[in-house]
Amino acid sequence: MWLWLACTGPVEEDSCGHQDDKISWVVTKMDFARRDDAGQGLGFDIDGHTTSSGDSDGCGIADITSPDGTEGVDSAFSGILPTLEATQAVAVSGLIEDSIKSGELLIVPELMRVDDLADDDCVDFGLWRGEGVPMVGTDGELLDAQTFTRSELDPGLVDSVELVDGALVAAPFEYTLPVQILDVFVTFHMNETHLQMEVDEDGTMHGYFGGAVPLTDFDVITDLDDIGEVGDLLEGLLPYAADMDLDADGTCDAMTIVFEVEGTESFFYE
Repeated sequence: MWLWLACTGPVEEDSCGHQDDKISWVVTKMDFARRDDAGQGLGFDIDGHTTSSGDSDGCGIADITSPDGTEGVDSAFSGILPTLEATQAVAVSGLIEDSIKSGELLIVPELMRVDDLADDDCVDFGLWRGEGVPMVGTDGELLDAQTFTRSELDPGLVDSVELVDGALVAAPFEYTLPVQILDVFVTFHMNETHLQMEVDEDGTMHGYFGGAVPLTDFDVITDLDDIGEVGDLLEGLLPYAADMDLDADGTCDAMTIVFEVEGTESFFYE
C-alpha cells in the first residue's frame, strides 16, 4: 500500500521537483461512502475530536471508526444515507456516474513537481475540474490517457505534500462540488476537505475525500415541491445530522460527507 502524508515540517526548496513534472488522473467512478455492517466507514477526523453521542463537542453526533481502526472519523451523511436510499434518492449513484460519462462532472487529481511517485519529499497537490466530452469504451468505462481542458473553477490546492512509500493524504482545502440529486444539481461547498488516494500498480488510482458541507447547500432540494417524500425526509433529517459548527457560533450548521473515488491516468491541454 502506498501512503502519502501531508508534510508537517519545513521542506528544503531543493527537494522539490520542477513545476512541469506532473501526473494526473480523471475520476471514473464516484459514490457516497457507506458504513459497513459493523458501522465502520471511510473518512477523516476533521474536527480533531472523537465525539460520543450527546457530546458537547462535535455537535453531539457520534463519530465512527474506520475499517483500519482509526477513531474519530467524521462522516455524518453516511449515517442517514440508508434512510434516503429507501426512497427515490436511491438513483443518486447512477446519476453521478452519468454525469461523469457525459463530462458534466470531471474531477482531476493532479500531482505537480513530482520526482518519484514512490517516495518524494515535496510535491504539490491539486484537485481540479476538467472540461470536455470523455470517450467511453465498449465496456461502459472511461478510456484512459484522455486529455481535457483545465476548468477555470478554483481547484483545491495543497502545497508541499510528501509521498512516503506510495500513499497521499492532502489537507485541508476548500472545494466546490456539483452533484446531481434527482432532477437538480446541488453545489456542495466543501470546507476542511481532506483527500486520501493510492496509486495502483497499473497506474490507476483509488481513494476517498470528504469535508463539511453547509446545510444551506441542501436548500435547493428541500425547497422543491415536486420530489415528494425525499425533500420532506431530508429536511427533517438534516438538523439532527449536522456535526459541524463552521463559524463557531454555537449552531451546528454543516454535515460531513465522504465520497469514494476511482480514476485512470489523464492529461490536461497546456
